[in-house]
Amino acid sequence: MDDASVGIDADGSDGWGVGWDSAAVPDGPHTIRAIATDTTGESSEASVSVTVANNTVPADNPPSVSIISPANGATVSGVITVSADAADDQGVVLDADGSNGWAVEWNTATVPDGEHSVSAVATDTVGQTTSAGVQVTVRNEAPVEEDLTLSAKRSDVWLWSWVELSWSGAKGDVVMIWRNGLPFRPSTNNGFTVDMLPPYSGAFTYKVCEIPRGRCSNEVTAAPAPIGR
Repeated sequence: MDDASVGIDADGSDGWGVGWDSAAVPDGPHTIRAIATDTTGESSEASVSVTVANNTVPADNPPSVSIISPANGATVSGVITVSADAADDQGVVLDADGSNGWAVEWNTATVPDGEHSVSAVATDTVGQTTSAGVQVTVRNEAPVEEDLTLSAKRSDVWLWSWVELSWSGAKGDVVMIWRNGLPFRPSTNNGFTVDMLPPYSGAFTYKVCEIPRGRCSNEVTAAPAPIGR
């Protein structure tokens, strides 16, 4: 071995060979030679090149990780489970025990409402890390409800009179128009309707109420224009 003898085999009945502990030489390239000598002292040799690798650390790739839940862009509230998928060629640790899946609970009430980043970090057995993240919107507080408001515009032309009612902030598909304290008629919740009035009508008071919630707008009064105007 590299010009140093590692053994002699004088009995070829079981084949020509000697044992060699490769740990006795440093890692790297080496030359092994075999020398055969006959009874008259003539000899021949052959050699091969080998590479000793006893202390070489095998390749270890970083782990991979992805967040399964919540989804990117999700709106969350209360206590949720953040779950991830992780893998590595030599082993991976996320929450220290992946036997039940990689997951932890998160109480979203511990952070203010709004956008937040959720990250998962996977660490393999040699300390290499990889992270993945998603954006979520935390919404634990009830959203502020828009006020239900109503306005009215009355027009009087000769014998014709009408009131244009405009509203905003109503929920649902249909609203109830109230006139002078009584339910008058339902209307599609498109924010506008017209009430045609009988000739020589006096003032009318209106409000709009949601169906079926019953939440109502402010009251508005539509009175005829003063005589002479």
